[in-house]
Amino acid sequence: SGTGTISVDTYNGSTKIGTNTCMFTCKVPDTVIPAMTAANVAIDNSASSVVAGWGLCVVGFSRPRITASASGARGSTIRSYTIDDVYQAAQSDGSLSYTGGAFTIGEDKVFNICATDSRGRTSQIRSTANVEVVPYHNPYVSAFTAHRNPADNSHVVVHATWVFASVKGKNSATAALSYKPSAGKVWTVYGNLTNDTDTTLTTAFAEESSYDLRLTVTDKLGRSTTYEAAVPTAEVLLDFRSGGKGLGVGKIAETDSLEVAMDAKFMKNLVMTDVGSKGNNINLRDIE
Repeated sequence: SGTGTISVDTYNGSTKIGTNTCMFTCKVPDTVIPAMTAANVAIDNSASSVVAGWGLCVVGFSRPRITASASGARGSTIRSYTIDDVYQAAQSDGSLSYTGGAFTIGEDKVFNICATDSRGRTSQIRSTANVEVVPYHNPYVSAFTAHRNPADNSHVVVHATWVFASVKGKNSATAALSYKPSAGKVWTVYGNLTNDTDTTLTTAFAEESSYDLRLTVTDKLGRSTTYEAAVPTAEVLLDFRSGGKGLGVGKIAETDSLEVAMDAKFMKNLVMTDVGSKGNNINLRDIE
């Protein structure tokens, strides 16, 4: 709004005989607002060549690239744009060009955009076309078990179940199995497993050694997860380690110590002496 003055001069012939002044206020009508002329959204898949090849909008990878234009009203200029009442961007040339962050929710998305002009007036909202955002999550292992084959202790049976995002049938995953002796440090690659299927490994596993198994599931987008399982030695009731310093109960002894691989029931109190420190006795009856 603005103020003005109207002055009226009164003349008698050519002689000015009086003046009257009146103040007034002029307001721009509420109907005078900027107008949105265009609002568009495109998908930026530059973060992943795989997703770009699929031609889909995928959670965690795809980003919206929004463009819009608007015009002022009766001399006003466009100062900024607001997207979904959240993001606001000042624009010097009157047009909007904005690339947002990666989508986080797998659902259809429409962006609502409005413009604000130099009078602080807001245009009506204009919506972009609908974008289908496809859900995605990292692969994960829901179950992984391994045990020696009862018919042949030198072979191991594994069963693994893993889950991955299908991304409308475009995605897939492989599960690679590796193994090593529990006392070792070097992993040996076995190969790929079939999902939710018992697999008897062709590799011979020494009965007197325990092993660690590692399953790594990787999908087409390069996301992976790793899960591990342990396979003990062959089951025996009692085994004396060579040298006379190791005893295995329920398993073959692998170290110079007592190794127990069976449930144990103690009918009397069990007292342990910590000879490594001060020789304090620990009565397990007092431990919950």
